Amino acid sequence: MSGFEINAQLENADQMLADLKKLEQKLQDKAVRSGLVAFVAPIKRKAKELAPKMSGDMAKAIGHRQLSKRAKGRLGIASTTQALLVGPNRKVNGKYQGKKGLWHEYGTERMNMNPFLLPAMQSEASGGASRFYDGLKRALDK
Repeated sequence: MSGFEINAQLENADQMLADLKKLEQKLQDKAVRSGLVAFVAPIKRKAKELAPKMSGDMAKAIGHRQLSKRAKGRLGIASTTQALLVGPNRKVNGKYQGKKGLWHEYGTERMNMNPFLLPAMQSEASGGASRFYDGLKRALDK
C-alpha cells in the first residue's frame, strides 16, 4: 500500500450521464444514416442511368434526403428511426421534379409508364445488407 487515500466525488453526475446518453444516440444515428447512404448510392446511380433523357433534368434531380419528423409521422415511421427519401427530390432549373418523376414512374391517363426508380431498386437489391454494414462500419471507424 502506498499510504495514500483517494476520495472522489462527482458533481453533476446525473447531467454527465444524460450527456453521454445523448452522445451515444447521436453517434448511433450518424452511423445508421451513413449505412443508409451507402445502401442507396448504387440505386441512385442506376436510377440516374435509367431516368428519361429528354432534358436531363430528371437524372439531375435524383438524390436522397433525410425525412423530417413530420414526414415520418405521416408515413407511420417512428420519429427516432433514421429514414431516407430516394428519388427525384431536388429542384432543377428552379422546378421541383418530384411530381414529374411520379408521372414517369406510374404513368398518367395521357402518358405511358416509363419507370426508372423501381427497376433501379430491383437491379441493385442484392448486396444491400453488406453495403449498409460497410457504411455503418466506416462511420464507426472514424
